Amino acid sequence: KQSVSMLTHAKSTQKIRFRDCDLFGHLNNSSYIDYFLDAREDHLSNNYGMNLSELYKQDQAWVVGSHEIYYLRPAFYGEMVCLLSALVEVSQDRLIVEMIMTDEKMQQMKAITWSSFFSISIKTGTKKSHSQEFMDFASTMLLEDIDYHNGINNRIKALSRIIKR
Repeated sequence: KQSVSMLTHAKSTQKIRFRDCDLFGHLNNSSYIDYFLDAREDHLSNNYGMNLSELYKQDQAWVVGSHEIYYLRPAFYGEMVCLLSALVEVSQDRLIVEMIMTDEKMQQMKAITWSSFFSISIKTGTKKSHSQEFMDFASTMLLEDIDYHNGINNRIKALSRIIKR
């Protein structure tokens, strides 16, 4: 049984690579972020038609403000994992993206992060507000049934009822 919000996440699979693992065959903690960000870039392109290179040319980019990440179960060398991502909060100058790693069958949650991205101008390197056009577009991607203000711990509890930890 899946929650509605899990079904609306963009989704892809990826094999855990040897170069990203420690001596015990566990995915290194810092590598989770690489897998999440690579998957999100693919999800934006494949699911929403967003080309980050084109946006950069239009003076729109984002920088990471923070990652709130929880490692719940190890991912292992050679394992196929499912990566899910969704926009859970949008403001004039910030995006919050939820990214989840599960096993390939989506039966065990391995990690979850809420990542904060600040809108910046490529030309000046300073914060800038999202355009109204972008805000309208982002609102079509926003998963409103995820209560960001309720905190990631409550989100993990809710997800744990449908995905084993």
